Amino acid sequence: MIKREQAVQEIKGWIVDEAAAHGLKAIKRTPTAPPNVFPAVFIHEGDDVIVKPSRQKWHGYPAERAVELIIEMWTLEDTDIKALFGQIRNLLFAGKLSNSCGMKELRAYGPFNGGVQGAVCMQIVLALSYTDSGPAAI
Repeated sequence: MIKREQAVQEIKGWIVDEAAAHGLKAIKRTPTAPPNVFPAVFIHEGDDVIVKPSRQKWHGYPAERAVELIIEMWTLEDTDIKALFGQIRNLLFAGKLSNSCGMKELRAYGPFNGGVQGAVCMQIVLALSYTDSGPAAI
């Protein structure tokens, strides 16, 4: 799961590095409240699932794992959310993760208001896949 953490940090770093170019005022990982400044990008992490365990019966590592990552883009209703979505999507796929994690787009949602009056949101759902070497690798 070390590779997962490195990949999420790297993706957040890409967004932070380009925040000024896209006018982002907030970038949060695993937020606990809706945005209060706009535009904002939130990163939500799903559960890790073992896609393919090792053939070694006694400990099951290395295991192929996958996790869903949801990138939410928030802006005000009178702003073009589809432009922000396109910019962030292009940013995510402009480079390659440095730790050999695979990344692909699964689906996208929106635009919708997400329960925040005066705001609009779009989501892109990514799948990260990686090999977990197990507890001995820590």
